[in-house]
Amino acid sequence: MLKDEISKFECKKLEMINKNKPGILKDNTILKDNKLSLDNFKESVKEFEELYSYDFNTSRLIYELEIGIGSINQESVTFVDSISIDL
Repeated sequence: MLKDEISKFECKKLEMINKNKPGILKDNTILKDNKLSLDNFKESVKEFEELYSYDFNTSRLIYELEIGIGSINQESVTFVDSISIDL
């Protein structure tokens, strides 16, 4: 059941990210195999991390996207924003 929910979400991932965080992705973003890459984000994004979590107590499946922005000296990255979407 969880695999099915994740598969359904993967098909509409771009739409959901844009809805929850407009302007973070480039306008011409196309996913390969429903996977994000750094090329999909605006230039200020230097790292990102995607994960799915399931809370057995509440039966909630959640997609999370953490976004890292480069510092002024570009030597370090700080995770400054995140998106959390209930599936």
